[in-house]
Amino acid sequence: MGQGLSSTYASELDKFIDYYLQPNICFCNDVRTVVNTMCAFLKKRGFQDTDYPVRISKVVKGGSSGKGKMLMGRSDAKLMVFLNNFTSIEDQLKK
Repeated sequence: MGQGLSSTYASELDKFIDYYLQPNICFCNDVRTVVNTMCAFLKKRGFQDTDYPVRISKVVKGGSSGKGKMLMGRSDAKLMVFLNNFTSIEDQLKK
């Protein structure tokens, strides 16, 4: 397994992936905790303390962490926030 993917037997691929490609469980759990905390904060508090309070209708997790496809050293976490206070993109730009 130490020689690289090209010299790894098919029966050893799961071990190769676990050892070389997937981040450890602690890292995955930490990322999940942070993303869930951010989602909860956005849903609960949103933009309440602004001049024009925006209501968040939905927060969607994306990126490799949101899809459950994290790789060691090559992962990202994205949050897409859906707002429900606007009737159009022009309305959003004005406010």
